[in-house]
Amino acid sequence: MLWLALSYSSIGYSMKQNELFSVKSVVPHIIFIIAIIGTYYFLSSRDLFPQWIDYIYYGGKALIALIIILASARSAVMPILSLLSGLLILFLGQIYDYDIVIVSPADAWQLLVIAFIGLIITILVKC
Repeated sequence: MLWLALSYSSIGYSMKQNELFSVKSVVPHIIFIIAIIGTYYFLSSRDLFPQWIDYIYYGGKALIALIIILASARSAVMPILSLLSGLLILFLGQIYDYDIVIVSPADAWQLLVIAFIGLIITILVKC
């Protein structure tokens, strides 16, 4: 009984890819999201494709939302991470009011909506 309690208490260190809080199953999704964000900021900072940068931005946002939803079917880690990052963006946006905005509050709210949709999908698939 103690082994069962300890195995469920280690949320992030699940070795099985079928469990509710498996980090191992969403690592490729996280790497893909980082690659999308890095590609967008590289193209934006180098001023490459200036006519297409808005379309690349919206396409990247749509891909990130799709990745979060697909990863939510595997594990609850991805919607929880996106929920925490959206709340952190909103919190830091209220405290530190800089003129340079990397992620806007509107994007943070969209991330929160996708996180809640992902949590609903996780509940429907895993329970």
